[in-house]
Amino acid sequence: MIRVWSRRALITGLALLVAGFLIIIHATMTHDALECINVNFINSSCFTVSKPGIICVRNAKVPVLGLREVNVSAINGCTVQYSVNKAGTYCLSSALPTEAELTLCRFREPGLSELLYWFLGAVMVLVGGGLLYRYATSMETVEAELLEEYIINEGAVCRSLSLTRHECRVRQVSSCTADFIREASEFMCSKFGYRQRELAETYAILTRGKVFGLGDKKPVSLLMYVDNNDVVLEFRVAPLQASGLYDLKRFAEEVKALLRNVFRSSKKGSRD
Repeated sequence: MIRVWSRRALITGLALLVAGFLIIIHATMTHDALECINVNFINSSCFTVSKPGIICVRNAKVPVLGLREVNVSAINGCTVQYSVNKAGTYCLSSALPTEAELTLCRFREPGLSELLYWFLGAVMVLVGGGLLYRYATSMETVEAELLEEYIINEGAVCRSLSLTRHECRVRQVSSCTADFIREASEFMCSKFGYRQRELAETYAILTRGKVFGLGDKKPVSLLMYVDNNDVVLEFRVAPLQASGLYDLKRFAEEVKALLRNVFRSSKKGSRD
């Protein structure tokens, strides 16, 4: 099931990433789109504009009173161009020849819908990148195959319960499980960076990582509790950062180190 999820994460992540980039490119290109409309004359030599822009005069070079001549390379086919800073009525110095044409050109300004469109593309890129990261970190590595269950010789079995939840059961710890809980809690904090939230005779709650952390910094909660004469270590990983069997392998290595350092001393203490 976890491998099926990984394949879906790969396909979905790639699709979101590509679609997001296409949306961003399209939004960027349409943001700079040039719009030109014909100028409406009120008589043979005067006209009105409702918005600022660039007056493009084609097929004639007729001065427009009160406007400054400019040269905007993005507007093609103009004999002369004039900058209009505000809406109003403007007049030519003489009547416009019949073959001449005036247009008002403006670069389209993005509205709320365009901004939301660009934001959607950015979100799709981020989500797609996150899914690809989770796929990469949950893949089987060359160094060691990822398993759904690890049997540790010291007396523990670690297995995956779901994508985000993993369990390690330490069998027959000792008659004094309270000491083991306390010593195991101290070891996990000092060795692997956990923080102790609660500690009692029969259970302990530890946490580590940051909300948006990745790798060793991903948020993990660890519940240790007594079940008959066994101690169960239940690891939970935040859903957005969970990597399935990759996480289980790491937790099994942590429990292996815990047993080497705490389990032996606990058994020795119980025999004494």
